[in-house]
Order: sequence, then structure tokens, then C-alpha cells
Amino acid sequence: MGLDAQLAPLRIPALVLGVVLLALGGVALVALRGWWRDFGGPLVIVAYLQYLGVAAAVAWWGLRRVRRHRRSSRRGVAPEETSRSAAEAGTRRRRGGRRWG
Repeated sequence: MGLDAQLAPLRIPALVLGVVLLALGGVALVALRGWWRDFGGPLVIVAYLQYLGVAAAVAWWGLRRVRRHRRSSRRGVAPEETSRSAAEAGTRRRRGGRRWG
């Protein structure tokens, strides 16, 4: 069981969490002026951009996993089989195309 198979149940919660965090980042724009005044501009901007970056990364990861799962389920192949066959193909290419086993 590979890492992709272990993380597969987290794809939908990650997507939902990422979208909620991005929406909350949009709502936080209302309070941004007060934070700017209270804590200083550079600190607020850096913290806000880091927050949005993490939220976008979580949403992007969940979206990529959902899309990969849907593509592989249409073909009738489990996602972990797809990643395993891609890894095997990469191994064969790196070793001059020779097959092992």
C-alpha cells in the first residue's frame, strides 16, 4: 500500500477545507485595515499571504487528487495502480528500457 493509497481518503476533506479557508481569507479582507493599523503593514501582509498560500496549496492538492481519482475510475484502474505503473515505467526508462523480473 503506497502513500497515495493511504492519503486517498483525505482528498475530499482537503478540497473542502482549502475552499473554506480561501473563502475565510476573502472575508478577512474586511478586517485587514484594522489589523494593518494595530500590528503594522508588513507583518499583516506577510501573514495574510502565507495564510492564503497554505489555503491554496491544500485546495490544489485536494483538487488534483479528486481529478486523478475520477480519471482513473473512468478507466477502471485504481489510482494506486496508476501511480505504481507510472513509477515502474520511470524505473524502466532510467535503466535503459530493460525490464526487471
